[in-house]
Amino acid sequence: MPIEVGLNWVIRYAAIVIAPGMVGRRLMAFWFGLVRGANHIQTVTHAALVGPYDIVISPDGKYLYAASYGSNPDNIIVFARNAQNGQLSYASTISQNDVPGLAGVFRLDISADGNTLYSASYDSDNVSTFQRNPATGALSFLG
Repeated sequence: MPIEVGLNWVIRYAAIVIAPGMVGRRLMAFWFGLVRGANHIQTVTHAALVGPYDIVISPDGKYLYAASYGSNPDNIIVFARNAQNGQLSYASTISQNDVPGLAGVFRLDISADGNTLYSASYDSDNVSTFQRNPATGALSFLG
C-alpha cells in the first residue's frame, strides 16, 4: 500500500502509526476510533531507531517495519504489533553492516501476500529484497 512519508493509516486494524521522518528517535502509536478520534497508545524508542523515515505494516497487522535513515549504520527495525491494543515491541534489526545496500534506506514496501519486503536506499542507490517470515516477522536478505 503506498503511504505518505512517515504516515501509515491502517484502517482495517483501527490504528494509526506515525513516524516523525528524520526527526528524533521514536515512533508514536495511536489507536483510532470513530467517536473519540486518535488516542495515543505509546511512544517507542530504540537505540537503532534514529531518524525513522518510512514505515510499513505487514498485511496481517502483526509486524511493523521501520526504515531508520541516519542511524550510522542505517537499519530496518522490526517491531511486533499487539493486535488487541496496538502496542509495539522490538523484535529485531537488519543493519547496513549486514546488508550494504541499506545505506540510506528511506522507503519500504511489502508484497500483498506479506512474504516479501522491499527497501529503497538513497546513499547506496539500491533496492533490496527480503524474504519475510510471517510467523516471526524476521527478514532474510535475498538480493
